[in-house]
Amino acid sequence: MHLTNYAINKHSDNYLVCPQEGGCGGKWTLRQLRCVVLIFVFVCVLFCVRVLFRVCVLFLCVYCFVYVCVVLFVLFLVGGGYL
Repeated sequence: MHLTNYAINKHSDNYLVCPQEGGCGGKWTLRQLRCVVLIFVFVCVLFCVRVLFRVCVLFLCVYCFVYVCVVLFVLFLVGGGYL
């Protein structure tokens, strides 16, 4: 029988009381939870920076391509149709 409710489990003969400060089982301390949350936030920030960097590189490539096309078009018009 698997019950996770403390109010029910505390009456069982199999209930274990953990004397240690950190507890036992799946209980996390606030320090452990804080570390996991900070790692998660750090990974999310790195992912966002990576995506933004790729978007900026793509924008820069498109911008440079358009710039070169405009310059070539202007040179074509100014040069009388000859490049």
